[in-house]
Amino acid sequence: MEKLRRHDCFGAEEDLIEALTREPGVAFVAAASEQGGIWVGGADGAAEITNTENRVSYRRVSGDPLEVGRSWTATPREWLEATWDGPYPDAPSQILDQMRSSRSGDLLVVAREGYDFRDRFEIPEHRSGHGSMIRAHMQTPVWSSLPIPSIPFRTVDLFPSMLAWLDVRVPENIDGQSIWLPDAPGERVLSDSGSPGHLVPAR
Repeated sequence: MEKLRRHDCFGAEEDLIEALTREPGVAFVAAASEQGGIWVGGADGAAEITNTENRVSYRRVSGDPLEVGRSWTATPREWLEATWDGPYPDAPSQILDQMRSSRSGDLLVVAREGYDFRDRFEIPEHRSGHGSMIRAHMQTPVWSSLPIPSIPFRTVDLFPSMLAWLDVRVPENIDGQSIWLPDAPGERVLSDSGSPGHLVPAR
C-alpha cells in the first residue's frame, strides 16, 4: 500500500488510493502493508487486518471502513458469526483470503452497494452486479430436505460437508470444514481447529 500511494507509482500527480476512497461508488480499498498485515481504507478512515495463529485482528487506525464497530481479535469462525448481519459479513477473513491468492492483484477495490465498476453497458444494467462484499452478495441461500445448521457457515463448507455425508474422504488442505452432518442426531459443528465442537439440536 505504501508503494501504491506514491505519486510515481501510477505516474499521477496525486495519491490515487486516497482519490479512490473519496469516490462515491467505492466502499473501501485494501492492499498489503510493508508494516505487515492488510491496510484497509475508506471514506471515513483506515484500519488494519492481521492474522496470527488462526486469530484475525481488526484494528481501527483512523476509521472503521468495514463498519465492524470496534477493534477486535477472534477466530475466523467467530468473525463469521459476529459479522453475519453486518454490512460486510466475514470481511476481515475474506480480505485475508483474497489477498493471499496467487490470482489477486496488488489492490482490492470493493464497490459500494448500488454501484458497479464495469464500463461496458449490459442488459439488465448492473448495480453491484458481481463479487462485491456487501451482505446481499455474501449471504447465499441454501435449500435442503434435511435441517440446516442454525449457525452461519461458508459456502466452502458445503463441499466437505457433502463429501462427509456421502462417506467420501475429504481431501486435505481445502478451505472448507465438515461442519454439517445431516445424518447425525444433532448438527455436529467443528471448531476452527477442525476438532469436534458442540452439537446444535436439529430443528
